Amino acid sequence: GENPDLVTREKYTFFVDAATGALLEARDEVHNIDVFGYVKGYGSPGLLPDKAGNAPVLMPLNDLRVAVTGGNNAYTDTAGFFNITHGGSSNVTITANFDTGEWCNINDQSGTAVQSRSATATPGAEAYLEFNSAPSQYLTAQVNGFVHTGLIHNFWTDYTSWTGMNFRCTTNVNLNSTCNAYFDGSSINFFRAGGGCNNTGFSTVVAHEYGHYVVARLGLAQGSFGEGFGDCCSEMLYDTGVVGEDFFTSGGDIRNNDNTVVQYPCGGEIHFCGQVLGGVWWHLRENMGASYGSAAGLELTRQLFADWALITTGGSGNNGAHPGTAVEVLTLDDDDGNIDNGTPHYNEIEGAFELHGIDVPDIIPLVFSYPGGLPATILPSGGTSFEVIVAGNAGFTPEPGTGLLHFNAGAGYVAVPLTQTTDNHYIAEFPAIECRSEVSYYLSAESTDGAIGRDPLHAPADAYFAFAAESREVVIDADFEADLGFTVENDNVSAGAWSRSIPSNNPTSDYDGSGKAYVTGVGIGNPDLDGGPTRLVSPIFDLTGLSDPYLAYARWFFNDAPQEDVDRLTVEVSDDGGASWVVLESVTNQGLQWLPAEYRLRDYIDLTGQVVVRFSAVDAGSDSEVEAGIDAVLLDDVVCSGCVADFNGDGTVNTQDVLAFLNAWSAGDSSADINGDGSVNTQDVLAFLNLYAAGC
Repeated sequence: GENPDLVTREKYTFFVDAATGALLEARDEVHNIDVFGYVKGYGSPGLLPDKAGNAPVLMPLNDLRVAVTGGNNAYTDTAGFFNITHGGSSNVTITANFDTGEWCNINDQSGTAVQSRSATATPGAEAYLEFNSAPSQYLTAQVNGFVHTGLIHNFWTDYTSWTGMNFRCTTNVNLNSTCNAYFDGSSINFFRAGGGCNNTGFSTVVAHEYGHYVVARLGLAQGSFGEGFGDCCSEMLYDTGVVGEDFFTSGGDIRNNDNTVVQYPCGGEIHFCGQVLGGVWWHLRENMGASYGSAAGLELTRQLFADWALITTGGSGNNGAHPGTAVEVLTLDDDDGNIDNGTPHYNEIEGAFELHGIDVPDIIPLVFSYPGGLPATILPSGGTSFEVIVAGNAGFTPEPGTGLLHFNAGAGYVAVPLTQTTDNHYIAEFPAIECRSEVSYYLSAESTDGAIGRDPLHAPADAYFAFAAESREVVIDADFEADLGFTVENDNVSAGAWSRSIPSNNPTSDYDGSGKAYVTGVGIGNPDLDGGPTRLVSPIFDLTGLSDPYLAYARWFFNDAPQEDVDRLTVEVSDDGGASWVVLESVTNQGLQWLPAEYRLRDYIDLTGQVVVRFSAVDAGSDSEVEAGIDAVLLDDVVCSGCVADFNGDGTVNTQDVLAFLNAWSAGDSSADINGDGSVNTQDVLAFLNLYAAGC
């Protein structure tokens, strides 16, 4: 298709899909003689300011709008080159000025006119525009501000798809003061030379202030984080750990993150504490360069920094970087969805953060797996076992024969060697443990280079849990986050009746950490109980067929006048649906604390289908302050057949069991390894005697 008029000539070749008729391309066959050329100006070379010994040199002017009068326009690239589409061959006038850069608008506060240039250009022949041909402080500051604002903007478009800074930034230069630069929320600003400082509109200072603008556009807080982030922008763009090199006429710098290692946590001034963040990223860049070569390391660090900037939540208090920052960086560096096994650049990242006192999550050196699962119930008589496989991770190799089971049944952790079947394949076995014990446990092994692997990773702070019993049936396990059918009955209560709520004052929190508990009073300050009793009544429990049920709970009862025996917390149980009651305990005061309690119900009632529990609090005194709480109610049935103390197995625990144990112990028989640590010694005697004293 074409327009045959030679003055307004148009001609296209159309490519159409033969099957669908869709237009694929319209290729313009008319090729004009464009207007092209270069724009340069005299600015400060390298990273130093405009000063003696660093005279302005001719450099490309990037992102500058060049326009044909009455025609099209284009922006210069990083080499200062422009190409304007043009349809004629006659000479034209081209113009450019610092008011209309693609990413920068220069305002000169000295009264010096913002630079503008024009020239005659011949289509098809290289044109040229030159700025600041006779350099002066103010004109050079215009060039510097324009060039470096564009360069730091382009850093973000080169390494991200973020468009948050795609607008013309107002860059004010030559302000009538000295020794400063700032971002004010809508512009970046630079000062004249004087007062012992050079003109502040240059390279790293421009990038730093622009970094504050980025922080604002990302919606993050400034403070130490903003100062550190601004430093990072200078570091990444110009590959230097020094911000504001030769800022002072004496030759001093603003900050040097290359040889200053500010530690986390930081309690100083925000520019100083910003160096935690600036230092981390600069030292990460150095670590990357050492590992991959300078150029490749710089590119890796730049990309990681740019990606991190778009997801970070910023600083923490007065710290530009903190442990959460390390997790953010590792998460972005990760390539398999699991930072616990390391990331491609874990060592470089760890080295940079830990140099500044920030702990990085440890790599898991060894991975533990359990083909048959982990036990939640273990036999009191011992012998509960499970399979353990240990494998290497992140370059670590497990050392055969080093597997251990660590368990704590209430007297501290005991380590038991695992039985190895083949290299790094084990059987773990629990020894005898007192019935009804809550047991925490974890596994460990060593790598060939001595690293200790644990499962869970942060054991013993974290651990697996099991319960020692032949069997266990939980009737109710109430943390009171949900309504489980408990009711409240009040008798002459004027304030502070039982209520399921979040405690806020006496008690200040619940017992089990779930959030809610039953407390007397609800609202600000948990109002003091007056009158009563107020009774918290459980639903009816069917205990028929159970072997040996226990009731456990945690209680809070504070009474500031405990001499008044009429103020008390009473716990009762009924086996006839509440027609009659048996007292389990009656508390007059236990101070400002939660305390656990546990009762064997068969010692108090018959195990019927009409069992009810109630908690009654009363303040019948004159002026006493009474506050009560109930939490973590557990009713369970535990079967404890099999008794370690019945060592000879005759069904009775007596002195014959002591003699049988001592005979086995003297002979070094493995049956006398009561604590299961793999050896028969005096610790087993102590363990057996404790079990013997407890009975079965």
